[in-house]
Amino acid sequence: MTQHKTLGAYILIGLGACLWGTLGPLAKDLFAMGLSPITIVFWRLFIAMLVIGTGLALYNARLLVISRHSILYFVLFGLISQGIYNMLYFTAIDLTNVSTAVTLLYTAPAFVTVLARFIFREPLTTLKILGVIVSLTGCVLVVGGLEGKMTFTVAGVTAGLGAGLTYALYTLFSKGAVSEYNSWTVVFYSLAFGALFILPFADPGEVFTYGTAPGLWFRLAGVALVGTVGACGLYIMGLSKGAESSRASIVATLELVVAVLLGCLVSGETLTGTRWLGTALVCISIFLVYIRKGSPENKQDNTAREPSAGKYLTNKKAADA
Repeated sequence: MTQHKTLGAYILIGLGACLWGTLGPLAKDLFAMGLSPITIVFWRLFIAMLVIGTGLALYNARLLVISRHSILYFVLFGLISQGIYNMLYFTAIDLTNVSTAVTLLYTAPAFVTVLARFIFREPLTTLKILGVIVSLTGCVLVVGGLEGKMTFTVAGVTAGLGAGLTYALYTLFSKGAVSEYNSWTVVFYSLAFGALFILPFADPGEVFTYGTAPGLWFRLAGVALVGTVGACGLYIMGLSKGAESSRASIVATLELVVAVLLGCLVSGETLTGTRWLGTALVCISIFLVYIRKGSPENKQDNTAREPSAGKYLTNKKAADA
């Protein structure tokens, strides 16, 4: 794969991360209107699933077809990377605070980097490890980790790390699936099973209680269409075009920077020098992701990782035929 094509893949990943960054400000408004986090998550997944499913049915209904062998894969995808992830993340927020939970969530690139080495045989280089460390350090600074804004409990940290792991598995599940299915098929089924597993814990009817609040449905649509359909679609398309899982997860930390900057624009809050430094570190880690693509230690292991891609789903892109 040429350097030009891989750049395009990481641009898609970055754009998807930017759209994910809009979720925070929109969700904050919905919280203020009285909706619970789990209800917002359910409607986010459900609306996005309906939009993508309708689009696929109209464009090419065969894209909705998956093999029986793949059903369990997508069930686990939705259960772990949507259902369990959201439960652990909100539990971490409840037991600690937002800054702590977000920091623990962004241990995800470390999990992806290690797991991708064994699952997809992606090279584990010194520069890649450095990128993960720089990225995590930047995330800590961006959320105000050195400004006394973090709280720790054993249960809270455990839940936060669990959220980081299940968030990491989203990238790994996606990477395995796009080798066999269209990107939008992957997004659709991850959302469908995610909504199904979130449903018992949510109160969908709650939204109609507050449905007359000005802008509520507009914000729900933004969460579903911009922060889910657009974000997940671009991210998984980037993975399908050859972006490595480990590098993609580092680029995705751009979401946090965008969320913080948008939050400041909305609230009028001024970023401190420490948080600007964190933003710079996240950007540096993303820059490292691309410039090291052609490094000697990367080339040395480049041929070793290709054969294992796609061995986790055995059908041959039935939906794309």
